[in-house]
Amino acid sequence: MVKMERGLELHGRSCRGESLERAELKAWYAQMDAAEKGMLKATEEEPSVEALRIQLDSEVRALRQTVEEIQSIYATNAALRQEIAALKRRLAEKQTLPVK
Repeated sequence: MVKMERGLELHGRSCRGESLERAELKAWYAQMDAAEKGMLKATEEEPSVEALRIQLDSEVRALRQTVEEIQSIYATNAALRQEIAALKRRLAEKQTLPVK
């Protein structure tokens, strides 16, 4: 097993084009690759099909609820627009009537 400090030193020398024993550097690269692969495997475990279906169902329910809320807001806005239009008409009628 090649220690981290030694591996970094070998890597630096290799990048600078210095001559060195490549077997030790290759062994360190292999260690780093194995460690990285282990970390990725631990963090990238794929969920089961059943878990994905449950998540999809949950998202679909949330989407349906959001659509219903948007439709409700749209209907409320339409009713408010009609009420505003009626109030504007009443105000306009009052302004055109002669004052007694």
